[in-house]
Amino acid sequence: MGWRIVRHSFILLSRNFSDALKVSVGPLLIGGALIVVALYVTGTSPQSILLAPQTSEDAGAAALVVFFALLVGLFVLSWVAVAWHRFILKEEYPGLMPMLNSTHVLPYIGRSVVLALLMTLILLPVAAIAGIVLSALGLINSALGGLVVGFAMGLFFTFVWLRVALVLPATAINQPISIREAWTLSIPASSDILSASVILVGLNFVVGAILELFFGQSAIGLVVNLSVSWVTLMIGTSVLTTLYGHLVQGRPLP
Repeated sequence: MGWRIVRHSFILLSRNFSDALKVSVGPLLIGGALIVVALYVTGTSPQSILLAPQTSEDAGAAALVVFFALLVGLFVLSWVAVAWHRFILKEEYPGLMPMLNSTHVLPYIGRSVVLALLMTLILLPVAAIAGIVLSALGLINSALGGLVVGFAMGLFFTFVWLRVALVLPATAINQPISIREAWTLSIPASSDILSASVILVGLNFVVGAILELFFGQSAIGLVVNLSVSWVTLMIGTSVLTTLYGHLVQGRPLP
């Protein structure tokens, strides 16, 4: 069933492509505009953020912009996700801009932060153990070791995330469940979620390699990368929506 989960998520996006644009493009443009304004107001250039700032004043401004961008990104992505969850699960059709309701978006942000902290606490010891194993095998600096660990960590993260993050679509439609309940509800489908995670992580690796091989750091590559990032965002949200609809609401998978 793992392939059916992924396939249904792609079907949701392709069949409702115009609505996917409606729920996402407006908020993403607003978020981008706010970040550009922050760069202008603080006199910070993107290069000074990516490279080492020349002075402590530059470093402070860069840190401020990065923090602001993280807050904006969290808000915008939550806004988009809530709108998509509600469109699929409650047939709440968007206009040219998705509805912004603080009673939906703010709890979603809160749950997202809690899940991010939880995943960090889980992944840190796992990463440490992986480093020790690679070091013992003499693969700590090898490309093969990095590839294997990257895939394994991505698989572990995706599998755990898909199981606990059922709380997010539940929050979006005002029918909240706890993280423990999400984990319990997903137990019967754990093997299917694992296979879906393998597919998703594998696709991510393959697409990333193709983009790097054919486009690199070119302007066309930037456009393609942004497009792929949008698809990744919408597919990831669709997978959670699909799992919630199937495991909690009892919707069949085609």
